[in-house]
Amino acid sequence: MNEVKINGKITKKGVELKFVPSGMAIGTFSIARSWKKKGADDWETEFFNVKMFGKAAEAVANVTGKVVVVGYLKQERWKKDDKDFSQVVIIATTVTPEKPAEEECPF
Repeated sequence: MNEVKINGKITKKGVELKFVPSGMAIGTFSIARSWKKKGADDWETEFFNVKMFGKAAEAVANVTGKVVVVGYLKQERWKKDDKDFSQVVIIATTVTPEKPAEEECPF
């Protein structure tokens, strides 16, 4: 089963919404997930790229702050200038606002 559930904060860039010629919406955004290692003083942060499609993408276009993303992983591959590239993205099926945590990340 290919399923992922991750919480994080939508980055400052926000949700970028585009429409394909058929009229379907494609929303792309990144989320930052931060935590402290046990006994550490410093925060560690990872960034994840997320895509949504259709009405769900339109609904999430103005969402900001902390969210819970549920979806699946997809590896995208492409060629540019005879070089192969790839990245793994989260294809979101749902994005919901998250309740504030007791200890907030400083950014």
